[in-house]
This record gives sequence, structure tokens and C-alpha cells, in this order.
Amino acid sequence: MKYILCGVLLLLASFAFAGQPDVQFSVDRSTITIGDPVRGDIAVTLSSGTTLAPPEKPAEIGPWTVQDLATAPDSRDPLVTHIIYTLTTYTTGQVVIPPIAVVVDPAHALKTQPITITVASVLDTSAPAGDIRDIKPPLTMRLPLSAYVPWIVLALAILGGAFWWYRRYQKRLAAKFPQPEVPRVPPEQLALERLAQLKASPLLSEGNIHEFYIILSDIIRDYLAGVYAIETRDMTTGEIYAQLRLKETDKKIRLNIKSFFDACDLVKFAKYRPDASGAGRDFEQAENIVTGKAL
Repeated sequence: MKYILCGVLLLLASFAFAGQPDVQFSVDRSTITIGDPVRGDIAVTLSSGTTLAPPEKPAEIGPWTVQDLATAPDSRDPLVTHIIYTLTTYTTGQVVIPPIAVVVDPAHALKTQPITITVASVLDTSAPAGDIRDIKPPLTMRLPLSAYVPWIVLALAILGGAFWWYRRYQKRLAAKFPQPEVPRVPPEQLALERLAQLKASPLLSEGNIHEFYIILSDIIRDYLAGVYAIETRDMTTGEIYAQLRLKETDKKIRLNIKSFFDACDLVKFAKYRPDASGAGRDFEQAENIVTGKAL
């Protein structure tokens, strides 16, 4: 009777043990080069009434960096689920993958067995550590340098002759078909012509004060650029005045120009709308700047 009872207890214990969740950890290779990936497979065997808690991807596992984490069911056993880690490390030598925790509901916390991986360096380990290698001997040319000299001289002669012929061809072409010289319009004449066109435009009569002052200001800016050789289009009024102080000795002319631009800036940026008489005075001041007349 005692033996029968012991057998029954052993049988029940074996069934109980067989129904417990289990994990088995394996890797696809045991030797890698530093930086290479290792595929670790945790086969989780579930029992009836248990489920696998979704694993969270950690950044690192010991000295190993976790590159990827995925789960997949086993094609042969429905109770087995695979947790697949892709790991890499930059430590050489015998590097251990420490135990990895696997949570199985309800209230089962399992850990894998540690596995040691041999990580080799990418450097050449055939030479003794710390040994300084000899400098490699210089490469020897198959032909002496003197063999290339005639070819270099010939290439330079051909290039020089081609350049000389091209220059002579240009001169003959220019003499045969001379380009007419385009007379340069003086900045005063050009500014006065543009002022006359602006005065004849309907901008003021149509109430386009802002556009009228923009064109008026640009005409004087271009006039100053032609007379004083300064780039006025992208300058503020203060920057134009600073350049004029270097190029124009007559203080009255400088102040007259600054006063004109200040009036234009009020309309362009401060939304000031002068009446017809005020716009006429500013237009007359622009003409005086070009003609050199004092107000």
C-alpha cells in the first residue's frame, strides 16, 4: 500500500511539473566579430491557463545593445512562442549574455540561462600587442621620370600653340566685325528721364501714393549709385548717408539727400499719406538732387 501511494504521488508530481511554463534560450552563433548582430531565440513553453506577457524592448541587456525585438508563434507547437532578440556588442573577449526575464501570466517570472559569446576584434591580431610595424618601402616607378619629360613638353607645346591660335583668331574676328560702342547714358540724364516718366504717370491722380514714392526713391537711389559708385538698392537711409559722408564733401548736399529719403521712408514704412502739394515738394526735391539746385 505504501508503494502504491508513493507511485501515485510521483505520477501527480510529474504531471504537475510537465504543466509548468518553461523557457529555453539559444543563439545562432557563438563566435562573432565586434559589432556583428547575434540572434537570440527564447522559446517559451506555456501551460494550460497561462499567457505570455508582451515583452518590452530594453535598450541594453548587460554589455549588449538590443537592436530589435520580435515575437513569433511556433509552427509545430501551439503552446510555444518565440521571443527573438537581435543583439550586438562592442566589447571583445568572452562576453556573457546575462539571464533575460520572461513574464508569464498569471504570476510566473522565468529567467533564461546565461550564454557566453566569443567576440573578436576587427583589428589584425597576428602582430604582438603594442608592436610598431616598420614603414613600408616606397613604391618604385616602372619607368624613370625622364621618360615622361618629352611627353610633358609636347603637351605643353600643343596647349600653348592652341592658345596662341585662339587669341589671334579672336583679334582677327574683332577687326573684321568690330562691335559698335554703346554710349553710356549719364546718371543725371537717366534720372531726369525717369523722373519725367513718373511725373507723367497717373499714380498720384489715382491715389497710388505708396507706389509713387517707391519709384521716386528708387530713381534717386539708382542716381546715387551711378554718381558715387555705391550699391544703394539694398541699403537703409542711414547706410546710404554713411557712404555719402565718405564720398561727398558738401554737407548741404548730404543733408538734402538724407531729408529726401526720410520723407520717402515716412510714406513707405510709416503709412504717412501726404497731400498733392507735399508729394509735389518731394518730387521737386528729387529733381534738385539730380540737377544740383538748392531748395
